Amino acid sequence: MKQFKKLLLLCTIMPLWSILLFAQGPDTLWTKTYGGSNDDWGYSMQQTTDGGYIIAGACDSFDLDGDSSDVYIVKTDTNGNEIWSKTYGGQGIDKGYSVQQTADGGYIIAGMQSGDVYAVKTYANGERQWASTYGWDGIGKGYSVEQTTDGGYIIAGSHVSNDTGSTVLIKIDSVGDTIWKRKYGGTAWEEGRSVRQTSEGGYVVAGTKNNKMFLMRTDTLGNQVWKKIYGAQGVSGGHSVEQTTDGGYIIAGYTDLSGSGFLNDVYLVKTDSSGETLWTQAHGGQSDDIGYAVEQTTDGGYIICGYTASFGTGVRDVYLVKTDVSGDSLWTGTYGGINKDIGYAVEQTTEGGYIIAGYTASFGAGAGDLYLIRTKSMLGITENNVPSKLFSFGLNSNPVKGQAIFKLQLSEDAMIHLRIYDATGRLVDTPISSRKSADSYEIPWISATSCGVYFYTFNTLDQHQIGKFVFIR
Repeated sequence: MKQFKKLLLLCTIMPLWSILLFAQGPDTLWTKTYGGSNDDWGYSMQQTTDGGYIIAGACDSFDLDGDSSDVYIVKTDTNGNEIWSKTYGGQGIDKGYSVQQTADGGYIIAGMQSGDVYAVKTYANGERQWASTYGWDGIGKGYSVEQTTDGGYIIAGSHVSNDTGSTVLIKIDSVGDTIWKRKYGGTAWEEGRSVRQTSEGGYVVAGTKNNKMFLMRTDTLGNQVWKKIYGAQGVSGGHSVEQTTDGGYIIAGYTDLSGSGFLNDVYLVKTDSSGETLWTQAHGGQSDDIGYAVEQTTDGGYIICGYTASFGTGVRDVYLVKTDVSGDSLWTGTYGGINKDIGYAVEQTTEGGYIIAGYTASFGAGAGDLYLIRTKSMLGITENNVPSKLFSFGLNSNPVKGQAIFKLQLSEDAMIHLRIYDATGRLVDTPISSRKSADSYEIPWISATSCGVYFYTFNTLDQHQIGKFVFIR
């Protein structure tokens, strides 16, 4: 029945699909694989302050004790060449599901170790600084971690006991000691997959509850403020959440409106700051399509990655969907070979392209390898290559200590906008948004939140520049 419904829908909207398929995504600049002779996975990735990338996942190829997988971390340069790789863990199954560069230049990783939520803090060279496990009786996993404005960390994940699942939220300090931990749900099945600290100081968690996508907002102590459910019909789930520049949230996951639980579409839900639905969108074809990560892009739209069994050349292909501010598809891209290829993490790079991390069984050295894909820019510009001489724009230094000074030279009158985003893509400030005469300007900015990685976008009516910098005290 589901196959018939999908086929009927396909025939009904085939002209529209023809238009969408014509809008192809960007070509690759390069692809890289990492791993050995067994299965190795990449679940999380971030562009680092040196322009390279940090990737977290799991490896069977280099397991320390030889009995199962270990947490796997790979650091690369700007072209994806491996600088170093590390494994962490002990006996049993260990996986790294989330990684973030920290304000001190090191890294924080969350995952699981032998059935407990696991966190590892490293120095900049990947050497372990500390590691801790957190949990209750049962099986725990840490799916998402973020450094908080107080210098500590917030971890979201799941706990399974007696065939029921709960969302867990764990707040730890800078050395990994527990400040508080909370469980939510637990009457049937629930798991939190993504957490972000909000601009108000609390936390927002997305995941799946009883086969429905959910979004939960907590205060600074982890007390639930509200929880919203999305996808009234059929099966749905949430994998990734970001706070958007308007103070609301964007959630990516999957939906199957028939309720069969198979042949899903990528599901995108946009909410206001209270979690109320503003719009929903589904993207995909007549087979199974899943969204694992979403990020707001500098044009106000969104980039989603996951996998598709509807399009491409293999059993599953990495699926990249670019949307406008309303979630309508601008273009889609597929990447991979004849076997299974999945995208678990995506970021817009400082040059306007995209970087995707995941898993490939089509390429590499083993049964499956960690997979990194760098696409060409869809903006046609780079950080230091604007298309005309209307303006020149840049920072006085990078890293920035104490105060950033943006230097602007306008060759003619123009309406200009400078916006600052933190490492999660959250808008933190708009230092200037006004019309300026042709002249030279210095625009000061001091972080009101914390040290760390920041992005800026500088716009005139028809020109755009993106940059990345590190703010230190």
